[in-house]
Amino acid sequence: MKFCDMHNDVVTSDKNWEKYAEINDKKGNIIVYALFYNGKNEKDIYAALPKLKNRFYSFENIGYKNPDDIKNLVLSNKPLCASLTWNNENYLSFGCNNNDGNIKKAGLNIISLLNKKNITLDTAHLSRRAFFTAIEKADRVINSHTCFQSVQNHKRNITDEQINAIIQKNGIIGLCLYSFFICGKQNGTVEDVVKHIDYFVQKFPYKNLALGSDFFGAEDFAGNIKDYESLYKIVEKLQKLGYNDKVIKGIFYDNFLNFINREY
Repeated sequence: MKFCDMHNDVVTSDKNWEKYAEINDKKGNIIVYALFYNGKNEKDIYAALPKLKNRFYSFENIGYKNPDDIKNLVLSNKPLCASLTWNNENYLSFGCNNNDGNIKKAGLNIISLLNKKNITLDTAHLSRRAFFTAIEKADRVINSHTCFQSVQNHKRNITDEQINAIIQKNGIIGLCLYSFFICGKQNGTVEDVVKHIDYFVQKFPYKNLALGSDFFGAEDFAGNIKDYESLYKIVEKLQKLGYNDKVIKGIFYDNFLNFINREY
């Protein structure tokens, strides 16, 4: 089975990422390679871009120290999406460490430019208040890697209201496999992952759900699922619950591919 993944951090986490990407290309997996800005790795991101030319990629945390890098890295290229911040505040917006903080004037200007360039805004990591401003201002929105607040209370997880807001804008949501998002502890199980999937499918259109693994962006994954070969564990559990192949293939491949084809 092939997989689509909305968020994989291998490029800015592993020097051998090209070999990893080539292996997954051959398997037919579609991966969005996240270029995570950590405050000092602009040169690495610039170096990676030519090698990502025929692959999907995104920019995570575009509050660069030099604002010109937003133009040169993000706006001058064709990423699938870009996010304004990580968990913390930067000069564009507040992250989820301060849910009362909003998007700042500089961030609103960037959203306007993203709209003009037809670049989707990734709402992952935004504060709750900033999220709803983003919904109002951005033409296209997704959340590339998150879980669901109604299943597990965590500052990075999204509420039903946020889920509905993304769906109303024809967006898609990537389910993150990071154990603390899934169940609030280090050693989450496959069953814990399935609880999030089943919650979403029972309440919302399954076509708005995809995978946003966060591989290479975290260390503790529920069910010890650290690679695409391990995803069969989730598939088998869903099959035992009575999920048919169409829905399973939708969540793990077709939904995201359809989103790409529709929007781009």
